[in-house]
Amino acid sequence: EKVKNKKFKDLTTAHIKEIHDVIRPQFEKISSLTSLTQGLKEETLAATENQYQFLDACSRNERLLCTGGAGTGKTFLALESARRQAESGLRVGLVCRSPILAKFFTNQEGMDNDLIEIRHFAQLKKAEKTLDFLVVDEGQDIMNSEDLVVLDDYLSGGLDKGKWRIFLDANHQKGLFGEFEESSLKELEEYADSTIDLPENCRNSATIVSEIEKKLNVSIGRQTVGPGLDPIWEWWDEPLEGSKILVSHLQKLLDQEIPPEKITILTNGSPAEDSLLLELPEEMKSNLMPLNVSNITSRFDGKITVSSMNIFKGLENDFIFVTSVDSEEKNDEATLSKLYVSMTRATAGLFLILPNRVKSSIAKLQGNPIKN
Repeated sequence: EKVKNKKFKDLTTAHIKEIHDVIRPQFEKISSLTSLTQGLKEETLAATENQYQFLDACSRNERLLCTGGAGTGKTFLALESARRQAESGLRVGLVCRSPILAKFFTNQEGMDNDLIEIRHFAQLKKAEKTLDFLVVDEGQDIMNSEDLVVLDDYLSGGLDKGKWRIFLDANHQKGLFGEFEESSLKELEEYADSTIDLPENCRNSATIVSEIEKKLNVSIGRQTVGPGLDPIWEWWDEPLEGSKILVSHLQKLLDQEIPPEKITILTNGSPAEDSLLLELPEEMKSNLMPLNVSNITSRFDGKITVSSMNIFKGLENDFIFVTSVDSEEKNDEATLSKLYVSMTRATAGLFLILPNRVKSSIAKLQGNPIKN
């Protein structure tokens, strides 16, 4: 009865906040790193499959030149082109310059078709001119007059009258692996029935896309995937210092249950000669697996892969570490190309553990616009 007759006052904002602070849970629900990675992978797959529309639109074109920045789905479309043409009964050649990328192709869905012949460029000189359809991935690596003659001899009808799809990034990946000539690209453009440019990035998280465009002053396509981890830049003077930084970040990922095989370390030259990797403790070294032609199609359960950035071009992984980008060239264009290739390999997380000596070269890239 006393309660019934008691007069209550309206709660003020301060009262509500005080009650909220007392009864609210003392924890935040945070998505795990593995959940974040899986979510990004699903978004990437959906965005990549959306690229089929470009092949559909050009299905009647006999000769198609397809350009796009790293991560725009060129390799995905090259594989799909080979599958589609083989399903229609044509003898298809799928070609790239890199032996390791060619070997990777052999393990992809639908590539076991007897009508699909996968070769890296050095093997073409022994090939007979019996192909009905040619598909080239990483076309910038063979964009020169000498290599185009080899392709011309490989395809029935040649490049001017034969049927082909050539996928390339002529902006920032040229010259790293093979020779590139603008005149050869112009020649192919004249042969092509159609030329398309892929406008959307469907590999890298929005966070990584933003970082690449900001730091390198380039455009790699419209973002279609959500945000991932913030890219991390760390600098070192001595290799031992750099190795300790690298181990620290690697261990944090492993502690958050990221599978080691989802991590790749990219080096400027041979991993066996990388000064930073040589300083790693033996326990961490035992967890590393150098990537090569013989094991690219293997499972790497429990191993962190290591590769030079040149041969990793065309491939990707969830988490990428970069240990150096400078070499004897010592020029901004070479630095740009190496950073561009290595940074665009990461889908979810990017770690650049670099020597202080390259900091000024990287800083210059932001002040010198490089047009696509």
